[in-house]
Amino acid sequence: MSQLHLSAATEERISTLLKANREETITPEERVELDEYVRLERLMRKAKIRAIEKLDQRK
Repeated sequence: MSQLHLSAATEERISTLLKANREETITPEERVELDEYVRLERLMRKAKIRAIEKLDQRK
C-alpha cells in the first residue's frame, strides 16, 4: 500500500502548532487549524484501515 506524505512545510507547521499547544500559547485560530489537521489524520487512518480490511477480504 502506498504511503501519503506531508510536505516539509506542512510538517513544520504542525510541529509549530503542537509546540504552541504544549506551551499553552496557541491562539484560537491556531487551535482550529490544529484540530483540522487532527481530524484529517484520523480520517486518513480510518481510510487506511478500511483499505487493509478490503484487501484482507480478497485473500
